[in-house]
Amino acid sequence: MKSFNSFMSLFLASIIIAFLFVSCAENKKEETKDKPEKQEITAINSKISGGSWHDPNTWVEGVCPTEKSDVVISGKVTVEKDAKCLNLIVSPEATLEVLEGTKLEVLFHLIQEGRIINNGEVLLETNKK
Repeated sequence: MKSFNSFMSLFLASIIIAFLFVSCAENKKEETKDKPEKQEITAINSKISGGSWHDPNTWVEGVCPTEKSDVVISGKVTVEKDAKCLNLIVSPEATLEVLEGTKLEVLFHLIQEGRIINNGEVLLETNKK
């Protein structure tokens, strides 16, 4: 009888622990469900030292711009292979150089306060449908 009582106590303790584990897991799901998903970086700023458009070290955020990025050029940035961005600002004292045979597509707005050296193609796609 003693071993049966020990077995039942262990069995009930196991059920309680399993219930608590499932309950905690459900609460964790509820907490994460309400949190917004991690947002993609959309504003990308070049370092004053500049560099290649395609080198993460050129950018303050440490990532290269994508077609979803608003880009601010603050140094000399060179586009060496095809690239896209959402909006582009070339700040005063900054230079953007697009090399020959290279295409930079700006999907909405281009604000040029600095210098653009265009030996390739800079395409404004605002009217494209």
